[in-house]
Amino acid sequence: MRWFNEIIIRLNVNTPYFLFAIVRTPAIRVRDVFSMIRAKKPFALARYCDGEYFLMAKKAMVIYPDMDNWAIPSRETKLGKALLETIHNPLDGLYYALPLFYSYESDVVKSRRILFFYRMHVKQKKRYITSTTIFVNANYKVFLTELKNMNKEVVLFANEHANIDGFPWKVKEYYPISTNCVKFFEEHGDDFIKDIRRLAKKYNDTLFVACAGPLGNIISYEGWKENNANTYIDFGSAFDEFLFGRKTRPYHDPNNFYSTIEDGKFNAKPLI
Repeated sequence: MRWFNEIIIRLNVNTPYFLFAIVRTPAIRVRDVFSMIRAKKPFALARYCDGEYFLMAKKAMVIYPDMDNWAIPSRETKLGKALLETIHNPLDGLYYALPLFYSYESDVVKSRRILFFYRMHVKQKKRYITSTTIFVNANYKVFLTELKNMNKEVVLFANEHANIDGFPWKVKEYYPISTNCVKFFEEHGDDFIKDIRRLAKKYNDTLFVACAGPLGNIISYEGWKENNANTYIDFGSAFDEFLFGRKTRPYHDPNNFYSTIEDGKFNAKPLI
């Protein structure tokens, strides 16, 4: 079957990826997320894209060397294994934000290989599948608008160098994360999971915010599994302007091409 998979992956960019289409419309969008927070309806959301793929597939990659500056080795890691656990054993109420559309990647073969991997490994029900771009690209403008209309007290997982004084919500507890998340999890993964579970049990009806790279998926998964009376959201880089005082991603710039890309539009092709 491997040769057949490779043929499918290398289909022409103009060929609809209907053979493995499982989701055409995201289950929830950014406004839905904020509506659910306001309604105090507990849920969890974990976001997966290329970095998580490279970890799970044991492929080398350097992540944003000018900002995040950490690397993925071409071998099995504890973090990669833990991420596979989260997609192989899904939980009800946990939304999986996955790459659903192609519209701007120049390396189509790489994009399709990533999407094919998720299609083969993710076991979650369709009603819990949404887009990995839920808070980024054109959705970032909506995110910022929704953010202005909400005040929350949160438990925050973020980079150890983040300025939490710039965070727009009140932080009741802050868990600093090492920049090199792969090395951190290799050395402290077991204790980290214990800490997530401890904090999840400590609070109820509380919003847990993860701005921690691939560790955000672990936080959402382990927190939700331990106590589903809280809400756990992997916001990723959406809060970077507040935490670092500068734009760290192209979509943060309203004049950048990425900030115009909408899910399912701009000649986007559904890939899974």
